[in-house]
Amino acid sequence: DIWTYPVKRRFWEFDAQPVQIATLPPDFWMHTTESAPEPASLAPRLEFHPSPDGQKILMRLIRNDESEGYYLLDTGLTNETLQEIPYTPEANSAPPTWSMDSTHLIFTKNNELRSYNTETMTQTVLSERQNTAPFIWTSNESGQLFILVKTETTQDVVQNEPDGSNRALLLSLPFEEDSQELFKENGGSEPELTDSFSRIHSITLTPKEDQLI
Repeated sequence: DIWTYPVKRRFWEFDAQPVQIATLPPDFWMHTTESAPEPASLAPRLEFHPSPDGQKILMRLIRNDESEGYYLLDTGLTNETLQEIPYTPEANSAPPTWSMDSTHLIFTKNNELRSYNTETMTQTVLSERQNTAPFIWTSNESGQLFILVKTETTQDVVQNEPDGSNRALLLSLPFEEDSQELFKENGGSEPELTDSFSRIHSITLTPKEDQLI
């Protein structure tokens, strides 16, 4: 069984009465193959990742054979059935993580950055990988996504809704895979960095969500 302890936010204390939100069936710990179901683990591991608003939980199951499953739980209900997230780990893939709107999960699959709507259970391809660089993205509380898209010649920061609509280009910089930071001599003193171009390594929203860093 899975239980939650409500938190009294005024005092940040745990409620003395836990709430049961799910009962895991006996076959939950089994890994089914094409030939026959076999017990995958005597002591599987569970990880719990709450949504930003605390209303949902992304549960990750890791069996002893290293197979994984991702499931969605509602913290305000008794979950009679577990909603499985359609994600299968693969080389260089990123597992599901919460968008700040607490509705969408973002992950990579088949070299694509995807969003998964936990209410409609639909997927949207947001971006396709153009090279070996990892996907870089962030989101705001209204659900808008900010994604770094790298091509052979540019690195662009685009903004769009989690369903892929209202796509807009916010920033575009030149990009070369083997680029070097360029310096110029400054009267025999320390070399001075020119502002020819640079690489984008991360995207972060300011606390007021009015600027990107």
